[in-house]
Amino acid sequence: MTENALPPQNVPTSPRALGLSLVKLWDWFTEPHKEIKRPQQKRRARFLSGFLLLWIPLGFILVIIVPLLTLPVNKVLSDPVFWIAIPTLLVFLLTYLLSRTRYYIVGVWVTLVFFSLATFGAVVVDPTQFELVLQYLVLTALLSSLLLPANATFLVSLALIGGILLMPLVIAPVGYTSLAFNHSLNFNSIVMTLIVVSSFVRQRALVQIEEQS
Repeated sequence: MTENALPPQNVPTSPRALGLSLVKLWDWFTEPHKEIKRPQQKRRARFLSGFLLLWIPLGFILVIIVPLLTLPVNKVLSDPVFWIAIPTLLVFLLTYLLSRTRYYIVGVWVTLVFFSLATFGAVVVDPTQFELVLQYLVLTALLSSLLLPANATFLVSLALIGGILLMPLVIAPVGYTSLAFNHSLNFNSIVMTLIVVSSFVRQRALVQIEEQS
């Protein structure tokens, strides 16, 4: 082989070529099913695939790998949250596979339901983290606003607020007059209201753009 021999054509030889290869790889992992035709549905399906593609390994590292490396194994294995995280991540993996099919909307609802159940479940098994953990419910509402129409996001937010209102009936140490309950209810109500309003505004703007095009 001579010194001036050219490298194989399929091997990236510059940062730009490497970047293009990574973009193509990302597109391959997030490309919506060919039967999904409407632009808005394609955007939602791609977003769901991309979100899960990032969330699954990140969740695996933060919730499983890091605790096993930094805490005694018996303490990690005795933590109920650890055992909630494992099936949740497995469900998200199956949901990612659904997001690559024409039934991506099923994957959307499975993601939202299990994200909510995992959050509520973590509070039930560890009531001391009530206020901190329930703040993550706003992520479910935010995901809904990105993956579903505005009216569905409104219903999802109502269901989440309803779940918070039921928590004191399930968790004895947390009552309706406790600061943790009231802080969680107020925080989630305010943020979810903003999410729902912005979702309706964005949806209206998209409709106007489509009408003008």
